[in-house]
Amino acid sequence: MKEMDLFIHFLKNSDGIKYYTESDRIWIESFLQDNKLKIYSFDSPDMVIETSSKFILLEHYQFDSSTRKKGSSLLKEEEAQKDREFRSKIESMQTKDNVTEVSYHTSFETDISLDNYTKNLIESFDKHISKYQEYINHFMSETIKIAKDIEFGFVIQNTSILPDVVYKGTKLIHLTPFHIREFRNKLKQYPQVRHVFFLIDDVNGKKIIFYSNYKSIEELETKLPNLDNSYSFIQWKPQSIRYHVEVPNVTDNSDDNL
Repeated sequence: MKEMDLFIHFLKNSDGIKYYTESDRIWIESFLQDNKLKIYSFDSPDMVIETSSKFILLEHYQFDSSTRKKGSSLLKEEEAQKDREFRSKIESMQTKDNVTEVSYHTSFETDISLDNYTKNLIESFDKHISKYQEYINHFMSETIKIAKDIEFGFVIQNTSILPDVVYKGTKLIHLTPFHIREFRNKLKQYPQVRHVFFLIDDVNGKKIIFYSNYKSIEELETKLPNLDNSYSFIQWKPQSIRYHVEVPNVTDNSDDNL
């Protein structure tokens, strides 16, 4: 799914855009009520939102809470391996004359952690913010000059199999990048990042979007808890159960005229 299509899919299938501060609420309200709003795909950055007064250039990136090896998520590698195992099992049991039934139960063993969550989030941020001026220049070179402001932001997607959660006593916190102090510091360091949309699926596969803009960073410091050593990270070991049924085509050779 292309980045723009993914973003629109989340917008259409979530219960609205979530926020932490009043300034974010006001911006979201204005954004959703703009009758000249357009979202279209672009190449470097990934998409553009055009409002009645500005262009918002958005670059999409993904991360999860597993270890990365040579820039690649070990969790994604394990998912791909299990997909291959399932497909192989289906192919090995296919017959021409009988119904094929395949069940496949497995668990994911890749370790996840808050340290990985933070490291991967910041590493990807640094990689993409280093291209900020390239994104701006490319957009300006490819677009008919219109008297509108140009702003930049990120669409950040957590692709962990289950939501990343920390807890303290009975209090559970579903993590967003905004909970991570190092990330908030990055937004202070790079005020040209005016907008951040965060995408995640909950445990039921429901689409969730959070939003914050550059005006809210200081306020987030007081709105969100300080994730010190008193919080623990839940080490999920997701289970996957798949079932495949294939019924062969049956040709009816009977003579309808008999």
